[in-house]
Amino acid sequence: MFIPSKFWMFEKGYTQKINNQGSEEVILDYQKALTVDKDLTSVLNMLSSEFSKYGLPCISLEMSYNQYQQELGSGNLPEFPTADLRIEFNWKIEVQGPKKRISNFSLTAFDSYTNKMIGMIDISGDWASSQFSNTDMLRESLLSKSDALISNIMAFTEDVYKNGQEISLNIVTIGNFEGDLESKYNGVSISTIIEDWISKNSVNGLYTIQNQTSTRIIFREIRRPVFDENQKQMNNHIWLTKLVKELKEKYNIPCKIESTSKYKSSIIIG
Repeated sequence: MFIPSKFWMFEKGYTQKINNQGSEEVILDYQKALTVDKDLTSVLNMLSSEFSKYGLPCISLEMSYNQYQQELGSGNLPEFPTADLRIEFNWKIEVQGPKKRISNFSLTAFDSYTNKMIGMIDISGDWASSQFSNTDMLRESLLSKSDALISNIMAFTEDVYKNGQEISLNIVTIGNFEGDLESKYNGVSISTIIEDWISKNSVNGLYTIQNQTSTRIIFREIRRPVFDENQKQMNNHIWLTKLVKELKEKYNIPCKIESTSKYKSSIIIG
């Protein structure tokens, strides 16, 4: 998904202030940007069209955001629309009399699961007639430098299919749980049971532990398989459901999955 950068949104004034439990908070106003900015939709369509030529289909920000607004209106609390791979972009057009040029045009690709940067390009252009549309100028500039970013995205995609999707996972206990992560079931601590499962079920046993206490374990750089044994595509919830099922059925450990988004998951013990 292509999405305008936070910097671009603030610079254009596409923000709004809301009251968040007594504190004033500034949020990005995508509805205003998509409605008011005459170039934004055109640029979004151009970027999607150019990247689709490389076999990279794009999710429409406008359509996803409209669906998001509808779900908000129905009383649901949906996840803000995004995609597994998002490309944040920013541009600025400098005008002098009958001429204009791109003084800054950047695209930065991120893995939404980790927020790690996949690649970026930063483009500036030559002066041209103001008769050219902003979108056409941006397209020409993009074509001159897109190969490097496309190459990074392709390499990232190949790595995900080969070595699994990198994810994070938090394991926490809650107050009503009688015990902690060092409590033993069938002679083995909960922390060891979970770590052994992740080691056996991640691609090539790849993962790291960022922090571990008696009440919390933070796993990072887990390589979750993209497909299950039947070659059906998996997500975090499907994969973690297998771990929760084993904890409940094999060890009688009370637990559940808690997800704040498709990219952030925790398992609650208790």
